[in-house]
Amino acid sequence: MNAYGSDDTGPHPDAGDEICPLPNGMSVYHTNQYETDFLYKEIFLERAYLKNGISLAANACVFDVGANIGMFTLFVKQERADAQLYALEPTPKLNRILRLNVAHYGQSVNVYQTGLSDHEGEATLTYYPDYSIMSGFHADTSGDRRRPTLGGLSQSVVEEQCRPQGSAG
Repeated sequence: MNAYGSDDTGPHPDAGDEICPLPNGMSVYHTNQYETDFLYKEIFLERAYLKNGISLAANACVFDVGANIGMFTLFVKQERADAQLYALEPTPKLNRILRLNVAHYGQSVNVYQTGLSDHEGEATLTYYPDYSIMSGFHADTSGDRRRPTLGGLSQSVVEEQCRPQGSAG
């Protein structure tokens, strides 16, 4: 595997790393259950990344940009074991988890802790530890601090309407 330098023995789990069994029999390290469930459904069940004429040819060369924990990378390796993959994830924590998952399932995957752009330079990444799939270089952190609204309703109104019958606020 090309994911590590020659002097690196590979990634090692941290004490807080969680393993998540997937419905297809695989198990992955992850950051939270709801994101892993969402990604599994989107990638493995709905095959959302293989739509509109996109397919994986034999010996495909695939770049997984913003690879997160590597769910799409693992999907590609499951579909095309002969694929050559390049997984890019700039967030240190996610990149470490990506490397753990690739070490177990992803032979011939090259992992890089970097982003991708149309020009050379540096950028600030906003990382949301509880919702990592929304992390990115173009996050609106000022908007993230505002109280969310849903269709013009404030979150408190929605919570009030969705409270189970007979429960107090």
